[in-house]
Amino acid sequence: MCANLRGMGVELAKIRDLTLKSAECLPSSVSAIVRMAAHLLEQARQFAEGEYTDPVAALALLPASVLGAHVRDQRVAANLSQRALAKRTGLSIKTLRDLERGQRTASTRTIQRLLQVSELALVTKPKLAAVDDANHPSQECAAATNQR
Repeated sequence: MCANLRGMGVELAKIRDLTLKSAECLPSSVSAIVRMAAHLLEQARQFAEGEYTDPVAALALLPASVLGAHVRDQRVAANLSQRALAKRTGLSIKTLRDLERGQRTASTRTIQRLLQVSELALVTKPKLAAVDDANHPSQECAAATNQR
């Protein structure tokens, strides 16, 4: 299990490298998709390692469900209602509700508006779901590599 995001960055780099290596022996149409996956893994690694200096870009990398849960957690911790947050950001309550449920992808402008609320500690790293050792990606990759 990854103890923290820094450890996750190392794991993501390993998976990225395995992904790029596997792309070498695939047909070009499939290889392009696999290379795009490697690019996304690199972006995730950069976020995990804290290499993103632009908080909007870093938050935009998160899946809608992760960002939404993070916004909700920070809003609740700041003791703000959705109505109060909507008023402070100029966003509609429906937009916030959908965002917090992971049903809406946040635009750059939405993220910028949320970052203006100082009580929301959105630039802290969001909690990522714990991964048990049996389902850990590096173990799955190792198993796949050993089967070849």
